[in-house]
Amino acid sequence: MHATLWNDPRLEDFWGHPASEVWADYLRRSADRFVLFMDRFSEVVPAERRLLFERLLEGGPRLLKRFEGGRPLTLIHGDAHWWDCFVPRDSHQEQVRFLDWEDWAIGAGTMHLAYMIAMLWFPGRQRATEQPLLDWYYDTLLADGVAAYSRQMLDDDYRWSVLLQLLRPIWQATNNLPAGVWWPNLERNFLAVEDLGCQELLA
Repeated sequence: MHATLWNDPRLEDFWGHPASEVWADYLRRSADRFVLFMDRFSEVVPAERRLLFERLLEGGPRLLKRFEGGRPLTLIHGDAHWWDCFVPRDSHQEQVRFLDWEDWAIGAGTMHLAYMIAMLWFPGRQRATEQPLLDWYYDTLLADGVAAYSRQMLDDDYRWSVLLQLLRPIWQATNNLPAGVWWPNLERNFLAVEDLGCQELLA
């Protein structure tokens, strides 16, 4: 799916706005959500993590430079987890089908991967599977015709995506999802940020 719509000019036309503008607006609204989150749940955010959130929200425009200079965009599901897809019994007859597209967007394909790996898996499973899955994803992109996208670019985009995924649990909490959903997501994502050194992107 990502390769088929890789840098397809129809994406932004269909979305109605440049991706950079939409993501900048997302960061602005996330800053408001963070204030609300801290009013309600500040006890789960130690001082060093609060500082990281603040640096992320303040440094957002610098992060969004990723959308400049022709960096690739594709269709992203927005809620890509294992419960939002149908896996065929026979992969020779059918393909995986995604459902629940209400949060679809345009962005880096690695946002999908960061959501499923960094936010939903604990470190042991993440470390065991992360690099093989990134390798497989990259090889599949190349096999499906994606060019001018290096393995280093994929790694950079993945770390960028893991950092941005920190904001997802903030939205989940302020949308009144149960703590049993957003709190583990927050903790797992923080562990991934630390493991991958994503804080460096804000230096």
